[in-house]
Amino acid sequence: MTQESHEESLHAVDSMVSVVETWQTPVKVPMSSVSLTLALDSLHLLPQGAAYTAKQGQASVKVKRRAATGKEPEQLVIEANCDSLELVAVSYSKTISTLKRQLKEAKKVNSELKETSKERSSNGLRTVFIAFIVGVATGIVSTLLTRKIWQKVF
Repeated sequence: MTQESHEESLHAVDSMVSVVETWQTPVKVPMSSVSLTLALDSLHLLPQGAAYTAKQGQASVKVKRRAATGKEPEQLVIEANCDSLELVAVSYSKTISTLKRQLKEAKKVNSELKETSKERSSNGLRTVFIAFIVGVATGIVSTLLTRKIWQKVF
């Protein structure tokens, strides 16, 4: 089973960003086996309720003798089991970045853009003001010239 799960969360608080990523990947567990070697005569000498056991890793084996009853003959009971085990390797990555420096830089760039915009608008106003003054001056000069010309003619 090579299924991988991935979880990512993003938290933003007061111009600070925290990114948390978690990966869980199942890891193959090596096989465990156990063996138990006994002499046959030692099984007959085993007292009631006692057992031979062996364990290796997750694997274990148990051998016990069950005495004969009225309905069943003497029995040899062998129990083997293996603990279920799944290892999950967890990769955890947490990154915390402070964005205050970037925020200051963004504000600085924004204020520079506003200043540039103001300069452009003030340049536009200056051009309109100069055009107005030139228009008034031209009007005055043309009026004076027209009067002089009319005075000479009449």
